[in-house]
Amino acid sequence: MPIPALSSPRLARIALVLAIGALAWRAGLVTIAALDGIDFPLALDYGEGAVLQMALRITEPDAYGDIARYPFLAFPYPPAYLLAVRGIAALGVDLVVAGRVLAISATLAMCSLVGALVHAALGPRCPPGTRLLAAVGAGCLLLGSWSLARWMPFARIDTLAIACTLGGLLLALRAPGTRWNAHAAALLFTLAVYTRQTTLAAPLAATLVLLLASPRDAARMVATGLVLSLVLLAGWTLRTEGGFLRHLVAYNIHYYHWPGLQILLAHLVVQAGAILLALLGGVEAARRLGGLRWTAIAAAVRGDAAARVLAGILLYAVISTPLALFILKAGSTVNYLLEWMAATALLAGLLVGWMMPGPAGTDGRAGTANLTALALAVVLVGQAVSLPDPTHFLLRDKAASTRMAEALIEEVRAAPGPVLSDEMLLLIRAGKEVPWEPAMFEYLYNVGQWDERLVAERIRAGYFAFLVTLSSTAYTPAVRAAVEEAFPRIEERGWLVLRRPAK
Repeated sequence: MPIPALSSPRLARIALVLAIGALAWRAGLVTIAALDGIDFPLALDYGEGAVLQMALRITEPDAYGDIARYPFLAFPYPPAYLLAVRGIAALGVDLVVAGRVLAISATLAMCSLVGALVHAALGPRCPPGTRLLAAVGAGCLLLGSWSLARWMPFARIDTLAIACTLGGLLLALRAPGTRWNAHAAALLFTLAVYTRQTTLAAPLAATLVLLLASPRDAARMVATGLVLSLVLLAGWTLRTEGGFLRHLVAYNIHYYHWPGLQILLAHLVVQAGAILLALLGGVEAARRLGGLRWTAIAAAVRGDAAARVLAGILLYAVISTPLALFILKAGSTVNYLLEWMAATALLAGLLVGWMMPGPAGTDGRAGTANLTALALAVVLVGQAVSLPDPTHFLLRDKAASTRMAEALIEEVRAAPGPVLSDEMLLLIRAGKEVPWEPAMFEYLYNVGQWDERLVAERIRAGYFAFLVTLSSTAYTPAVRAAVEEAFPRIEERGWLVLRRPAK
């Protein structure tokens, strides 16, 4: 029998409000940590240098060009984020600041759209205060998550792509009865795919729901999206003489490796509470849609806008979950968990809305249901307080890291010739050309698409003044041998290693 004091709706309501407050506190810490890194001069993540050198060269003739021609650069990403960063930088904003501000802004938009989707799915029959709290809780759960906390500070493409795709999902599910929503959704889905080519879960979910709810709107959205995508594809393919598709498709076929599985398992452990709530939210969503019976779902989405959004969220979660396995691809990391985490936050946020008791004496809940709401609050608080410190390791002593970075930038700038560096932002800051992106070409070598001798011979010939590397960077066998032969003198520089020629 439920304990009366613990099963009261008032206590359950207070507990859930406090839990959302804890999530907001965690989200605030993550945001402050990300903002603190905006002006850091060097890369906070290996991929930042790769992405920003692409942004720097995206308007050059060699973008998506021949990778056997010096400098040896691959462009495995579509151009939307790269062009946006370049456009912001053209206004006089530092390139690195532009990339990080855009990524952080997109992260906040992404979390706001998660909240908006939850608010819409709960519908007008849910009390306004409950809808708002559930929306805030979902957004904060995502913003404070382990994967997003690690990724938010970086000038990377992913958060902009997911923000666009979530915006498209919201517009598409609201398309019936409107004139332009289907077209606007298609535009955002196209922008998402031309930011990161794997953001397909939301367009698929939206199309399936609209085929049931409004086939005419589904046709409008698909037709507009196809026209926009094909025009852009033709334009970039012609501009790059076929290189655009080669870089996006052929150079993205990588092997799979175990480190990705380790990251996935770590995510499952640290986000276990959120994932559990999402599973429960998914079961409840399926029940409210008629137990996944096709006829019941069709009737619901045709006659109820909230049910349409709910069906879209559920389908988005179902489609995005297996796509998280792309983290097993070589070179992938927590960025491939972000869209799955967005789906997790959506379902968990809906569960909060459904479990929130109404005003005392009017909610009609049994004591057991209120105890369940109380347990939900405990899980949310535990999730908020158990996650790791979001501060990037280079920013824990930012002043010392910045001094070391600035000294190394000046040393590279003063070098008499080109410098080889895995820390590509170091070269950009020093006004040097980025000659090569090591990790990408190590993958291309392993799948038989790169001749390692092109770099190894230049290293042996003394073309580069010295090498700056990260201790974890992988090289192909011939390049590793050339580095050890040409640069035998090793100097530790904080988190970097400087290798010089023999005296």
